[in-house]
Amino acid sequence: CALTEDLTDIDEAVSLGRQAVSAAADGHIMPQALLLAELAQTLWLRYLGTADQADFDEAVAALRHAIKASEGLASQPEYLVLLAYVLDSAHENRPVNEHRDEAIRLYAKAAGTALASPAFRIAAAREGARLALAPAPQQAADLIESAVRLLPHMASLQLSRTDRQHALSQVTLVSAEAAEAALIAGSPDAATRAIGSLELGRAVLHAQALDARTDLLELH
Repeated sequence: CALTEDLTDIDEAVSLGRQAVSAAADGHIMPQALLLAELAQTLWLRYLGTADQADFDEAVAALRHAIKASEGLASQPEYLVLLAYVLDSAHENRPVNEHRDEAIRLYAKAAGTALASPAFRIAAAREGARLALAPAPQQAADLIESAVRLLPHMASLQLSRTDRQHALSQVTLVSAEAAEAALIAGSPDAATRAIGSLELGRAVLHAQALDARTDLLELH
């Protein structure tokens, strides 16, 4: 049947992935971290079809090695988020608090690294805040607030028109999420933090509108 054929193909891909990782460890040119991440994704795909815990464990171990092997490289944030996603998805299917907590830490690390783009960091912060909101609302508020502080860098006029429009559409959404998270966290300065996030979002939109108007005036 089609499922058996698909699993056979995945089995072969896993075998080839393991061989590639082993070859990279022996000094081949292909970056080992990239190969580890690709192997992990293949193992994860097989795990989704078979629910074999060994595949999940190997995928997680491979991603941890990829993160370690890519320390200081621009590719590391991607591996951080990939491992966070795997742990987060596994937690949704079979809740394990340790998986959730590690995923939050990974998203937070990805959100805080200067190696990634502002848009990537904002997305990581939002995912971490989503996961943390119930068990750790203050941490969730801190994470999404860090995303708000990145908004001015994401909504740059140097972006293409389409990318800029998408970035600006996120400003109000992220600001509102930060305000809501601050109020849920309920710290003594919750209202001030909520208002501050909304005001920063409005300031970004206002600044972009002024810059766009200036550009149009300069064309005439």
